[in-house]
Amino acid sequence: MSGKKWCRYGKKYNKEWEKETSLKDWIRPQVGDSSKAFCRYCKCEIRAHHADLMQHAGTEKHKKNSALFSSMRLTDIGFTTSKQNETTKTNELKIATYIACHTSISAVDHLSELVGSTSTEKELKIHRTKCTALINNVIAPCMFTDLMSDIGDAQYSLVIDESTDITSVKQLCVVIRYFSVKRNKIVSTFLGMINLDGETAEAIASTLTSFLQSVGLDMKKCMGLGTDGCSVMVGKRNSVYTHLLQKNPNLQLLKCVCHSIQLCVSKAVETLPRNLEYLVSHSHNWFSHSALCRREYAKIYSLINPGEVPLMLTQMSGTRWLSIHDCCSRILQQWDELKLHFQQSKDQQRCYDAEILHQMYSDPMNKLYLLFLMPFLQEFNRINKLFQQDRGNPFKMLECLLLFFRSLISRVVRPDKIPTSDEQLLAINFTDQTVLLPVGAICFGLTFTIALEEAKVESTSERNMKSRCRDFLVEACRQVQKRLPTNIQIWKSMTEFSPAVILSQAKQQLRSLSLLKLYSGDLTALDTQYQAVTYHPWTNKEDTQAEAFWVEVLSYKDSCGDQAFKELALFALSLLAMPLSNADVERVFSQMNLVKSKLRNRMGQDTLSSILHIKYGLRRQGICCKDFIPSKEMLQRFNCHMYSVGGTSGSRETDANEDSDDGL
Repeated sequence: MSGKKWCRYGKKYNKEWEKETSLKDWIRPQVGDSSKAFCRYCKCEIRAHHADLMQHAGTEKHKKNSALFSSMRLTDIGFTTSKQNETTKTNELKIATYIACHTSISAVDHLSELVGSTSTEKELKIHRTKCTALINNVIAPCMFTDLMSDIGDAQYSLVIDESTDITSVKQLCVVIRYFSVKRNKIVSTFLGMINLDGETAEAIASTLTSFLQSVGLDMKKCMGLGTDGCSVMVGKRNSVYTHLLQKNPNLQLLKCVCHSIQLCVSKAVETLPRNLEYLVSHSHNWFSHSALCRREYAKIYSLINPGEVPLMLTQMSGTRWLSIHDCCSRILQQWDELKLHFQQSKDQQRCYDAEILHQMYSDPMNKLYLLFLMPFLQEFNRINKLFQQDRGNPFKMLECLLLFFRSLISRVVRPDKIPTSDEQLLAINFTDQTVLLPVGAICFGLTFTIALEEAKVESTSERNMKSRCRDFLVEACRQVQKRLPTNIQIWKSMTEFSPAVILSQAKQQLRSLSLLKLYSGDLTALDTQYQAVTYHPWTNKEDTQAEAFWVEVLSYKDSCGDQAFKELALFALSLLAMPLSNADVERVFSQMNLVKSKLRNRMGQDTLSSILHIKYGLRRQGICCKDFIPSKEMLQRFNCHMYSVGGTSGSRETDANEDSDDGL
């Protein structure tokens, strides 16, 4: 129709068209212009002429777009309600799980198209918005529900720590440890990541309490609290622990052994010459920012060691446990090569730092100090790694820790002054010089002694060095004695539930057990089971198999099919679930830094927590994304309402930021 004729007729939008079967689902009046209609499927304008509208309804574009709305049409207009294929839902949930575990959410835009082009699954349509909704409002909530169902009414322990993410937001991470009846093992898993509004003890305790209430956990069922040794967490007067004690008077505090050992070594190293720290830190700094220095050193190293490549020097870190051990080890392995490199650098570059470092490497005293340190650092590192296990045996670890402490003090304390009992061992007065061995009688280690004899240093320098080394050992003993007795007392109390003690006929009466106050169930049933457990022929009787022993006790059924030792076994397993260190929460922080990186720095709190819940939910099941099978609840949640559930706004902000990933 020509423009003149159209203008002459002056056609306008007719409300009666909205009653026609073929038009009423998609036609709308164009706001502000009565001469045009609007298609809500194609998002386009059409002239308000009946023939043009019918012509538009027959286009391929309109048919394709209208198919997306087929599930929302009413059956009274001739269409049947169609549901998305369950197989397609399952595949899209698996893709969303893979995205949460391994890569950025923005990658799903290309991944879905790639999968659709290389497989027979043509109905696969998942992009960032849909993937984010599946992660936040379908998969993660179902996994969290499964976690809370698994915990049930069981007693549990918490491990908490605070950290700052890439956007300088203060976060409180909460890890829960409990015995899972469903999986028949002690589980340590991520519970939640909470934004902190304040950094005071009262604010942190209030935030933690509110979070536990929101997820349905009773604070009175919390048996142990694992945390580091900072005053805001464990102070005697005003700390997170003292505030939580008001909610649960029987709460046990367990300071992180790994943090404590790190502080013991740091304090002890301060007794040695300060130039050792300069030597270790500046040796790393010399190579860390200069490719030229690394190339020149590689040439020198290959001349001395043909066909070999030098290992990079590691950086000292106050937050990485006992990093000084790896730093000293690398330097000692390459001492001569580093000495030659700094000699060449000071001559060619006339660099003052290189000259200072060359002087230090030329001084045999510095190498002797590092040789002295190595065996002790190695032993501290071994104990540290022992307590980083997520399923360690507290009975065996207590034995290893006490043996390590006894071995350490035997180097500086007179043999007749070393008590036999562990309680007296923790009460030795190291400031009393009559308790300590003379410098000449101390065993400083075989490697150090041989190297000292070969170095042939002056007698005055030798006496001074041995005196400084003795101060290191004494300070190390004093620090271990100062920082670990509380944990040792708790673990010694837990030995009352070790297989060797619980099966002994000479065991204590139940009322005399120090940890009985943590039990909140039927004391009569507990006492009966405590007495009767001794007389059954159990398979796992070794203390090294404590968890397996109590699982066997829990699984035992009498002739009626009842669990005869249920209360006793569950209580003992809850004690075994008490944290040994903060290693689990530090691992969560490592995962957080991998997920919320510089490129994804606008990630919302909901998306971050959801991704961590998915990662740890799969870990609890012992599977990865390739073995993941969506549950029925996930398939039920997979509907149009998943976009409107609270918590999606933060993730949409993330998706907008992640556009930069595709341009890398």
